[in-house]
Amino acid sequence: GDYPYRTDNERLLEQQILQADPLPIENVPENVNVVLQRALAKKKEDRFDSCEKFIGELWRCSIKPDIIIKPKPALSNTRKPESGSQKNIVFPGMYKTLEEACEEAPEGSVITIKPGKYTLKDTIVLSRTITLCSETDKAEDVTIDCQESTTFVINDGNPSFQNLTISNCNENAYAFYITGGTPQLFKCVITAPQSAGIGVEGEKANPLVTKCVIKDCKIVGVVVCEGGLGKFSDCEIYGISGLGITVMDSGNPTVIKCKIQNSGNSGIGVFDAGLGEFINCEIYENQGFGIQITKWGNPTFIQCKIHDGDNSGVLVHSNGLGLFLNCKIYRNNGAGIEVRESGNPFVTRCIIHNEKGCGLFVHTDGEGQFWDCKIYRNKLAGIIVEE
Repeated sequence: GDYPYRTDNERLLEQQILQADPLPIENVPENVNVVLQRALAKKKEDRFDSCEKFIGELWRCSIKPDIIIKPKPALSNTRKPESGSQKNIVFPGMYKTLEEACEEAPEGSVITIKPGKYTLKDTIVLSRTITLCSETDKAEDVTIDCQESTTFVINDGNPSFQNLTISNCNENAYAFYITGGTPQLFKCVITAPQSAGIGVEGEKANPLVTKCVIKDCKIVGVVVCEGGLGKFSDCEIYGISGLGITVMDSGNPTVIKCKIQNSGNSGIGVFDAGLGEFINCEIYENQGFGIQITKWGNPTFIQCKIHDGDNSGVLVHSNGLGLFLNCKIYRNNGAGIEVRESGNPFVTRCIIHNEKGCGLFVHTDGEGQFWDCKIYRNKLAGIIVEE
């Protein structure tokens, strides 16, 4: 009974329709809003490809978490429920391990997990639609960890993870490794003290990651490569020893309203023809560069804030490109934007003020186009151009 956007200002309404996510519906379960956000996604490829799938997801959301369909008494302790007979499952319960529950639960099942820490013996591989969610709706109450290999591998389908902490402690693994399908991660915490948080690889990989925290990863928080896609909205990425987000090899994620901070390396690195669209993001307090673009990387940054980094806010070099529109770049220890050999960004309508260094530093053989920018209040110089 309401509209997805609520304003009487026609110009603002048009802007919201083109750029903003629809407002969530009040007084409904959070998983309903997750499904509706996907149905109303801007890009066609981000939406459901059939009404049947859309209705099916809404139907699954309508099952109240406190209503549990109890299985019929088994003839023995080893008997498993018939396929399709049980779609609302509480774990621990009828299944002894989480691996068993994920493997044998019917398509469309909702597995509600009781508080506790669950250590997997091996990776859980998913290629169909099931939902895993915390019984308490608090991610810190349920931790799923795999110390020997990657925790979850998703290669197809539309599995959903809600209010869970997913961890990994293997230095050669991921918490999530996604090679296909459209998995949904909602209000989850992803941490990998010895490895990487989320890996997205391949043109069929298109996760929807909303309101998640990705933290304390050793190698990288998120890596998107080999044509991988994905939409990351309202997420926080921090405490990463390496890069917060890495995009490479034609990876092309959409990152909206995310905060990337306190990385031991650059906040965002785009390499090897990586793409990506970053909208209304805040990149700050990173120990390397706020954003580093190289080797034909060509991302787009719109209305982003890049500030308070230990080095330059933006570094473009070695045939790196990039579009910066309506961004604010300020208070970085190096330059606001630094262009080195063969770098060639396009920067328009940006504000650059850098009390700690210079605004724009173009090194020898660096290029770039700068239109309608405001460069002011810089400690060393507004613009430095080497021969």
